[in-house]
Amino acid sequence: MSSATKETAPQGECFWPFLKQELHSDGALLDLIVTCPVCTNPMSATLNASGRVGKILHCGHMLCNECVNRICTGANGPADNPHSKRPECPFCKQGLGKHPYCGLSCPDPGRVGFPMPKSMAEMASMPRTMPEGGALPACCRVCRMKRLERETRKLMRLITNEEKTTSFFEPTVDDERQNDGEFSDYIRVPELQPLLEHMIEVFNDPTIYRKYTNLRPLEQHGEVTARAEMIDRARNST
Repeated sequence: MSSATKETAPQGECFWPFLKQELHSDGALLDLIVTCPVCTNPMSATLNASGRVGKILHCGHMLCNECVNRICTGANGPADNPHSKRPECPFCKQGLGKHPYCGLSCPDPGRVGFPMPKSMAEMASMPRTMPEGGALPACCRVCRMKRLERETRKLMRLITNEEKTTSFFEPTVDDERQNDGEFSDYIRVPELQPLLEHMIEVFNDPTIYRKYTNLRPLEQHGEVTARAEMIDRARNST
């Protein structure tokens, strides 16, 4: 075992905000082995002999991937069991598993943590945990973008003071809602274009993702654009 390897007592808490302060090289991250405080198996950034990868939860505590999966996938019985408990961190009781504001059909597993980083570059891009100023994540990155697209449409209606105003994102993650309607008699609202462009920049800012959302940036194909349109009242009044 290398001198960079850390061992945490089985009964101790593995706490990422403290542990990361001692890690200053790729080698240190790859050599790092800690003991899962729940099952006492060793865990690391890569699959080790026990097959356990360390996961960093949004609360900052660390468990092995198998313990996280067990807690989040029915360790306390089926969801309709009135005696079951919600999945939670065994140390601070922060909720794990499905995000509370994800849609019912959302396939994202939710608050299941991020794998331990294998390099300094990965560590630099890791989302902040709550003790570091990060969020208690409300939804996954796809549902976050859906909510942002829907709230943008509401904002466009408020700004124009017209219920028949909307916005279109390309590409969109909310195709069902965005294209639900007839828009052939709508016209562009060019004055809102600078605002929309700035909003897209903020929505997808990797620094905001890392510092605040406890999410990885959403991977989108191609440049994201948006436009605002409202019904052409002049044409419809003739």
